[in-house]
Amino acid sequence: MKASEFDVGNYLNAQTAQDLGLIGKDLRIHTVHRETIRGIVKMVMSFTTADKALVVNKSNRTALVEAYGGETDDWNDRVVRLQIGQVLFQGRMVPSIVVVPVTVQQAKMVTEEKKP
Repeated sequence: MKASEFDVGNYLNAQTAQDLGLIGKDLRIHTVHRETIRGIVKMVMSFTTADKALVVNKSNRTALVEAYGGETDDWNDRVVRLQIGQVLFQGRMVPSIVVVPVTVQQAKMVTEEKKP
């Protein structure tokens, strides 16, 4: 049994994404919406194949806007790959989820690979 199984958070972080086997996997975006977390409105992305959502930080948001445009409704059904990177947080480098947008061609290959 993994101790992380008892984490009650609804959001992915680097450790839970690794524990759930989501790092390096392609995930299809279900929705992007606003949620108030600890009194602050945040952008949150949910996926069709993951139970936990991802709070989208500025770096990930910038990459997604560059790849898919500024209207988040257009991101639904797009594919992203989760990776682990290092980010500066409160003066120190910490592991963080990095969202890598998957191109239409790459997404098509992922879909074709899953067909019997």
